[in-house]
Amino acid sequence: MSNDDRLAAWRKQQAIEPPTSKDKKAADAAEEKAREEARKQEAAEALLPSAAELEAEQAEAELRRAEQRRVRRRRMIAFVALPTLLLALYYAVIARPLYEAEATFTISTVAGSKAAGGVGLLAGVTGGSELNDDYRVREYLLSREAMLAMQREHGFLDHFAGSGVDFFGAPREIPLLGIDAHDFYLRRIDLTVDMQESLLHLKVRALTPEKSAEFAAELLELGAAKVASMSDRLNRDQIEALERDFAEAEGNVREANARVAAIQRRRADVDPAASAANAYSIIANFEVQLAEVESERQSLLANGLTESPLLPRLDARARALRQQIARQRERLVGGRDGSVQRTLVDFEAATAQKQLAESNLESILRTLEAARLRALEQRRYLLVIARPVAPSIAELHRVPRFVLTAALLALLAYGLLVIGRRLRALRTA
Repeated sequence: MSNDDRLAAWRKQQAIEPPTSKDKKAADAAEEKAREEARKQEAAEALLPSAAELEAEQAEAELRRAEQRRVRRRRMIAFVALPTLLLALYYAVIARPLYEAEATFTISTVAGSKAAGGVGLLAGVTGGSELNDDYRVREYLLSREAMLAMQREHGFLDHFAGSGVDFFGAPREIPLLGIDAHDFYLRRIDLTVDMQESLLHLKVRALTPEKSAEFAAELLELGAAKVASMSDRLNRDQIEALERDFAEAEGNVREANARVAAIQRRRADVDPAASAANAYSIIANFEVQLAEVESERQSLLANGLTESPLLPRLDARARALRQQIARQRERLVGGRDGSVQRTLVDFEAATAQKQLAESNLESILRTLEAARLRALEQRRYLLVIARPVAPSIAELHRVPRFVLTAALLALLAYGLLVIGRRLRALRTA
């Protein structure tokens, strides 16, 4: 029931029942209130849009939504579809196909070959130091030093800078973006380490099958030279120190031999010890003869033969024997530097030094031989498990992955753009 209907009903009731003065005031107040409510209702209804206006607003809103859908589609095409299409066209029409050569190798020693016994035994004989060698070789082959060696000796970068190569397929130097030839080098070479089997897998991509296999083989040669250099450097200092000690010990032996020879030349005696023993033997023999002469002389005197003609001869013989004994003793222990005793002392000292020098030389030689043997056992070698072979077909399996990756990145960028716009709209609302 509307306000007019209620007002009419109230007036009809008042006409049937004449109001009193009190009722009349109440009726006037109620009528005034009803009129106020009617005015408010009319004002509220005047603020509401009409049906035509509602239809116009709905049509306009639909147009705005359609426009927003068209804008989103255009942005989707600009940010996602177009870059993906351009990348696909680049790989399909412009980019030259690449050929990938693969090789597998490992780092081993003579003492414990990781390559022996098949793949199943590789993990059992692999040590931490050998695994470190794998990563050292990997870092070297992916380094700028290896890149420069490949360029200098085999023209690696020049191979990709020849005619027929597009802008993105050739090595470029863009300092502002931090892009140089090494970044291009890393995009053409993959080197992974299998920690479980301790194997290294090398992949090299080039414009021709032959070049890919050639570059892979040259990288293996670089790696082998680096492994040999690292292995030699590990034991070089110790072996060089032992070689210096051995040379010094050889010099000491030569000096000791020279001293012994000088003593022998000074006395014109090859063996002073034998000469001293001979002198003692001569003295002992002369003393025995002297004792016999003295005994014979005493026997003559005891028998009263003081005038015997034998006595002068015996006395002369005794004097001669005493002189011989004195000369031999003088020769043996005399005060001159050329005495046999002094020569024997010098000879024994020189011989002792010679023996000590020879013993030291022998000890150093054994140590040096052991160090060389240990260095040989610990020497690292690069063993090629599978040599690179020129591929028969171009590498195409990466193209879909690159295109899909580009599409996902573009979609992510578009999503971030939409989220940013919505957040900005919420902050300004």
